[in-house]
Amino acid sequence: MAAARATAPVPVLDVCCSYGINAVLLNHDLTLEDLYAHYTSLQAAALTTAELIEWDRAYYAAHRRPDGHRVIGLDIAANAISYALAVGLLDEGFAENLEAAPPTPALLRAVQPILLVTVTGGASFLSPRTFQPLLAAAREQVWLAAFVLRTGSYRPASTRARSEQTAAG
Repeated sequence: MAAARATAPVPVLDVCCSYGINAVLLNHDLTLEDLYAHYTSLQAAALTTAELIEWDRAYYAAHRRPDGHRVIGLDIAANAISYALAVGLLDEGFAENLEAAPPTPALLRAVQPILLVTVTGGASFLSPRTFQPLLAAAREQVWLAAFVLRTGSYRPASTRARSEQTAAG
């Protein structure tokens, strides 16, 4: 995508980001197996939350790719967003439930430069109410990478988003 648009790094919005796992995999030389080993280790089990934050901050900094992408996280879990911000996985994070309320002006400003939206799991229960305002706020048409647990049609969200982006100019 970066090569196709001559845009590197690519600004990313991770919907339902939880603790920032997509940001880890995107911006760090780490695999899921590395993360399983890291978090199931005896050392991790013995740490307080504050100690784990410091340990993870150093761990992720040591494995960060120099060409990392800017990642904005969105999740309704404020503790997960706070953790991902504290350890440096997210550049910005928003604890908002767009199924229940419209996005804040700060979130809409933050997503303007995005070129990629990722969503893992949440795609099975999120409606166009979540995606439409985010995609409409983006300055350019974005790519969507959805990793679903259960399948569902994206047609209502993508059709509406395309028409809103076209109307916006």
